[in-house]
Amino acid sequence: FEDTPQRITTDTTNQQAPYYSYYDGKANTLLLYPAGTTPGWPPNEERNLQWDGYGSVTKLNDHHYTYGYYVSAAALMTYADPSFGDNYKYVINQLIFDVAYDPDTCSQIPHLAFPKTRLWDSYTGHCQASGMTYTDYSGNSDESISEEIQFWAGVIRWGTATDQNEITNLGVTRYTQAVYAYYTYWRDYFNTYPALWVQAKGPGFDPGWISLAYVPQIWDGKAKTSTFFGTYPTGESVITSLPATSASFYQAIDKSWITSYTTAYEAYLKKWNMDPQHPQGYSAADPTQPWYSQLAYYGEMACWYAMADPSGALSKFFPLDPTTALTPDPTYQTLPINVYTEKGKDAAQVYHFVRFLQDYGVPEPLAAFATNTPYSMVFVKNGVKTYVGFNPGAAMMDIRFNDGTVIANVSPRQFGFWPVGAPEPVQASFTVSPESGSSPLVVTFTDTSKGSLTGWAWTFGDGGSSSEQNPVHTFTSPGAFEVNLTVTDVSSKT
Repeated sequence: FEDTPQRITTDTTNQQAPYYSYYDGKANTLLLYPAGTTPGWPPNEERNLQWDGYGSVTKLNDHHYTYGYYVSAAALMTYADPSFGDNYKYVINQLIFDVAYDPDTCSQIPHLAFPKTRLWDSYTGHCQASGMTYTDYSGNSDESISEEIQFWAGVIRWGTATDQNEITNLGVTRYTQAVYAYYTYWRDYFNTYPALWVQAKGPGFDPGWISLAYVPQIWDGKAKTSTFFGTYPTGESVITSLPATSASFYQAIDKSWITSYTTAYEAYLKKWNMDPQHPQGYSAADPTQPWYSQLAYYGEMACWYAMADPSGALSKFFPLDPTTALTPDPTYQTLPINVYTEKGKDAAQVYHFVRFLQDYGVPEPLAAFATNTPYSMVFVKNGVKTYVGFNPGAAMMDIRFNDGTVIANVSPRQFGFWPVGAPEPVQASFTVSPESGSSPLVVTFTDTSKGSLTGWAWTFGDGGSSSEQNPVHTFTSPGAFEVNLTVTDVSSKT
């Protein structure tokens, strides 16, 4: 971390500035700068830095939203390469401690000076996104509760990836509390808001839009039915559901809410003549109405809806057209499907997420849970349960569920399934030997695909083809050839 950084100067050729982390010893906070191109919030303030990222530097806003992505990414990198965690353990810890340092449990871990759980509100059981209290009665606020929960999920991942039980336990405790707050305040699971509407507007008041049955913003002194980006349903829908990952399955506790909300959302689009299949003017961002026109967030909506209806998610929100040419985004290298994914979401990621739920069933978070790993879920399809658990450790383990189910002999840092015969997702892959040489070149293709496979269809790019599992093909002419493999499993899935 830099403690005496030089003033940032923007490179005018690419509008990018050097990146660094700065620990402010006066405020006892860790700052990442530049934090993003979005100006500070509110945008009319005098200190409106271009790289302030919603005020994360000047106001200390949104640290738990932003840092959660870094922590999660670091954990995944450590699962793939444990040396990364060994080298950067105490660096990544500081990102966590900036938001959630708890001297009662983590004081023995090397740390910079941080206040105790800076953003955590013990009364409500969730963080506050506002780094500094507003001057009116409203107090602090938290908007994207789902991104906060993503932070706590990242803390759990990092704790298990680096074998830090104190970090893991901190994440599990706060994740659990934040999920309860999500249902209590944002989703109004206990149905308290209708009475407030009657009190404010009188008997018989109909808000007319289902989003008013919940709120996307919770403040100390109020609850708001709009976001900082406007009052439009796209933003209100996505701000409390992104990012859709396996850590989001808590949202599947109430599937009726997901389906009823989605029905109302579709009715809204129809009412205002917004066709997600053919946006016709609604695909370009409108700076005066952020998110209203960005149907690109349909990738997130597809994952959310898939927790209740995977097949419906593909047909309603993510219709995959196999004839559409996919060109990677030049900056993010993600694969968009027309306007259905935003910059942080990849088409393959969305499709895999939804198709997994199609194969195994919808998540049932309350059906059962593992007692010796924080990573488990039960999926149900046509009444059949599939138990899934992840072993984050470095040794073989049996994953045990509270209902007596055991997934035996799960390899280190691998998933285990029960029943063992549960269908494995189809995934085509192969190796080539040799990859180059003079013609005529005899090449051996070795199938490494996954799944219960029954068929293989190869095309070699020179007009040749094969249905063998491990074919040998001779390329008689010089050139570069694109080889494709399509595999089929016992259920005719490809």
